[in-house]
Amino acid sequence: MAKRNLVPTIQEVLQEMEIEYIYMKSASEFDISWGAEQHTKVFIASAENYKRIAGLNLAFFAVDEVDLIDLDIAVPAWRMLESRLRKGRVFQGTCASTPEGFNFMHQFFVEENVDNEGNPMTNRKLYRASTYDNYLLPSEYIPSMLQKWPANQIQAYLHGQFVNLTTGNVYHSWDRVKNYTTRSIKDYQQHILHVGMDFNVGKMAAAISVIDKKIVYTIDEIVDIKNTPDMVVALKKRFPERLNAPHSIQIYPDSSGNAEHSNATATDIALLKQAGFTLIYHKKNPRVRDRIASVNAMACNAAGQHRWFVNIERCPALVIALEQQGYTSDGKPDKSKGIDHIIDAFGYFCWWNFPIMSKTATARTI
Repeated sequence: MAKRNLVPTIQEVLQEMEIEYIYMKSASEFDISWGAEQHTKVFIASAENYKRIAGLNLAFFAVDEVDLIDLDIAVPAWRMLESRLRKGRVFQGTCASTPEGFNFMHQFFVEENVDNEGNPMTNRKLYRASTYDNYLLPSEYIPSMLQKWPANQIQAYLHGQFVNLTTGNVYHSWDRVKNYTTRSIKDYQQHILHVGMDFNVGKMAAAISVIDKKIVYTIDEIVDIKNTPDMVVALKKRFPERLNAPHSIQIYPDSSGNAEHSNATATDIALLKQAGFTLIYHKKNPRVRDRIASVNAMACNAAGQHRWFVNIERCPALVIALEQQGYTSDGKPDKSKGIDHIIDAFGYFCWWNFPIMSKTATARTI
């Protein structure tokens, strides 16, 4: 990301300001010249490789998107950077990030912002900015955010607030009354069937949905299937009228199914292709947080819009997962009850068609 985004931006700014510099690509290092005798070196590095800066003497450092870094990396990386502040008249360390729950920024600037006597620390300060304050954004940017994101994440991403994103119900935007529909396959004879699919030995699951005027209706489910060949049989038996219509069933699979299994002669995805289904998938799965955010935003976004409805009678396992899946003590979706397969399946379809992508996510490719 640094080489793709940060380095070209630094080069552009230096060129516009007519400041001489040399960029050493192999070392990811800038040598900026302020005159014959004055030079500043700027090193570009990743927090994950923080031990590589052990020999540097720094005047300042900056960490971007620090809350997207795991705490067990962010904390020692910050301490290492602080220990290398040895040059210049004023030592400075800074970080910037969209708040991702209660991670590094909350720990360092809120929880630890008092000394042993309970007085506020004088050597650190937190600045909070709202997206509303950015007058350079296009007028449609914020309304688009309100449509895409669920309400709790809007507090973080639009207002810069620390919000607990990893406790309570995973799918907190879901409401069995407001997201209920009686629509079924009979109402969508001409529509494409969008099938999200999760691979698990003995627990394969498929969530069947249609998209009608940008609204999603999940009208059926197939759960507790032993393996991929059995899933192929189940789909063909459930929807025989679709078999002769090209592309009438599109499958969005768990991308981990693209890897060879020791008990299979072909990959799960290859088997589905051989059965004649259309496969749509990313080369790797989306971030779990992005997938969950996409589902929550479809259930109810920050503008109060419900864009996803479920036939509860036809999808009982999906409803159980929506209402009962919580988080573990370390902030990850709880998979111990075995109810998560069907909602994960729907999530792959949802993220592809209505994605919410973090700043570190890779653009999707088939």
